[in-house]
Amino acid sequence: TVVRAHQIALQGHEYKFNGRLVTMWSAPNYSYRSKNSASVMHVREGEKETMTTFEAVPDADRILPPRSWIVGYGFSSIGGGLD
Repeated sequence: TVVRAHQIALQGHEYKFNGRLVTMWSAPNYSYRSKNSASVMHVREGEKETMTTFEAVPDADRILPPRSWIVGYGFSSIGGGLD
């Protein structure tokens, strides 16, 4: 089985071509608006892969991490910025 990602699969994963290709998606409710599921593939030598599919945590139950855990991305976060 060829496993690919970076294309949303609304049910978390989607098999094609008689199971020879699977698209995985691991971000439930992508961008807080897609209402999609997410999946994790479990692979064990000598066995067929299995999937665990899950939904997003409801907004009311989400816990935001402390601001100190948030990592900035971009030029300013890797050495001084573009002054």
